[in-house]
Amino acid sequence: MEIKNITVAEFCLLSEDEKALWNIYFQSNEFRTPFDHLGIGDIYEKTFGLIKDTQQKDTEYTVSEMVITLEKFSGKSKEHIFESVGIFEAYRTFEYIKQELIKLTENERELLSEQPDGKMLASGISEFEQFGVYLQYRKLSGGDITKLAIIENIDYSTCFAELFYQKVLNDFNMRYAKNAK
Repeated sequence: MEIKNITVAEFCLLSEDEKALWNIYFQSNEFRTPFDHLGIGDIYEKTFGLIKDTQQKDTEYTVSEMVITLEKFSGKSKEHIFESVGIFEAYRTFEYIKQELIKLTENERELLSEQPDGKMLASGISEFEQFGVYLQYRKLSGGDITKLAIIENIDYSTCFAELFYQKVLNDFNMRYAKNAK
């Protein structure tokens, strides 16, 4: 079988044997090279809800799930992606999104994570881990659950800036309280 750029729809119509051959090709570095073919742009400008929903998915994507993700990030319709976008461009753009999310997640880990002290650990602060991303929504909403839907639609960069501000303020207040004694 010759590897040529076919549309996503044509790829979906391939036999399982043909898809298996493609899957071998998909593992190559050339194919996995991220590139923004669909004009995704800066993912920090996407909504907080989209970023958090995508970050939480930890399983492999089917072609349909990939197309839905491309639709959400690019604003192009599923029909357009299936019928007009080549499989190379679709996968490379999907790799672009994944790579950008990895960078974003590392940035969050570096700038937003709080290091609990011994007292916090002894008190069971790890119990809060079960709430995952909800903790970020809660911080952004000031605990007002009626604002969660609004927060989902705010651009990620604004939410990140607020979360970072709150972390810096919290760190300052903790240092201030220690020094005031």
